[in-house]
Amino acid sequence: MLPLLLLALQVKELDELCGAQQNSLEDAEERYRGLQQEHDQLHHTALAAKAQLVTAQAQLAEARSQREEMHADLAALTSQASALQAEIDCRDEKMGGLEAAAEQAHSGLEAALGRLRELEGEQQQLEARVTLLQEENLELSTEVGAGRSCWRHFCTG
Repeated sequence: MLPLLLLALQVKELDELCGAQQNSLEDAEERYRGLQQEHDQLHHTALAAKAQLVTAQAQLAEARSQREEMHADLAALTSQASALQAEIDCRDEKMGGLEAAAEQAHSGLEAALGRLRELEGEQQQLEARVTLLQEENLELSTEVGAGRSCWRHFCTG
């Protein structure tokens, strides 16, 4: 009976050991499923990160393209600004010449106006002299008429 008892005790110990092994196996399977879920989540996160990387690379390429376009636009605008500045400088130079010509014309007009005033003064003096000479001529005509009359009277008489 001892061997049977011993055998029953060994069966009981093996049964307990199997139960412990079963619990350990279930714990390992649960940890495996948790690790598999974590692996799946990390894989999903990695795929999302890769999609974001591809999107960011596309946006970077677009930004670089826009930067190149902006550099080209800036170069064109700089060229236009230089051309406009050259035109402004040319017009400023022309305006300087025109201003100098206008100042000369103004000085010439002032000189002509001064000469015109002098001539008007001379004209007034000449008109006064003409009036005086006409009066003298009238007086002389009157005296000549009186002298003729006297002469006729003297010659006829």
